[in-house]
Amino acid sequence: MNTSPCTGYYSVIQFCPDRSRMEAANIGVLLFAESLDFLDIRLVSGNDRIRRFFGNDFDLDLPSINAAKKMLEHRFEVERRELGQKAELELFLRRFANEIVFTPLRPVRVENPTVELAQLFEELVGSRVRRDPVVKAIERHPAIRQRFEQPDIASKLQRNVTTQIPVLGDELKADYGYQNGRFNLIQIKEFMQQQSGALMREAKSIAADGHLIYKHPDHRRQEQQLVIVACFSESALEHRDRIANLMAEHDVQFFPETEVDRLANIILTTAH
Repeated sequence: MNTSPCTGYYSVIQFCPDRSRMEAANIGVLLFAESLDFLDIRLVSGNDRIRRFFGNDFDLDLPSINAAKKMLEHRFEVERRELGQKAELELFLRRFANEIVFTPLRPVRVENPTVELAQLFEELVGSRVRRDPVVKAIERHPAIRQRFEQPDIASKLQRNVTTQIPVLGDELKADYGYQNGRFNLIQIKEFMQQQSGALMREAKSIAADGHLIYKHPDHRRQEQQLVIVACFSESALEHRDRIANLMAEHDVQFFPETEVDRLANIILTTAH
């Protein structure tokens, strides 16, 4: 199926035996694309991932887990035709009160949903449990903030700006904001993950939020755009160009920390 790209939504399916501990193993993925009339899930076939994740912390009832997965697949097969809209799907997912839970729906660009469901499954679940190490963050914010707090530019910026992400309704917090015909929301982001999968997942999430912000005007500020000022660890630096291209495709302005002065000049010459 080859179609024009559209905005779809995915959810990670998790096994969570004790919700009070908020520990969960990823066991599957759901992908929904309303305009393509696509809704499907993919689950792990066995329980090795669950056993590895929880170890001896829980007395796992594997037959019950298998039964819960089969029941989930059956419910989707029976009810999928009644879940044609995002609101209907969200209501359906909230009804699951057992050990299988769904993360909130997140936007994703969809073109070939069958292929992209498989890619999401491999990326978010895969065949082995990997706890991606994160490089300790090198706090570079002060140097960037120092540039934005200099007298020539400080008066043109708003600080600690919040907005609502259209469609999702989540709150987005920006470090700075300025108006130049479109309201620009500046976020300072540190990309420190060592595993490329974790790095790109975060980048994709930011890009999807930015696309929704760009596409749907705010009732107060009207047209908006997300602006990312990015810091990279050495291990993440090789992905900078990929992330820059991803942001551009989703109407997000992208500035590596080395180009802060270029952004400052844009603000100085265009902000009003």
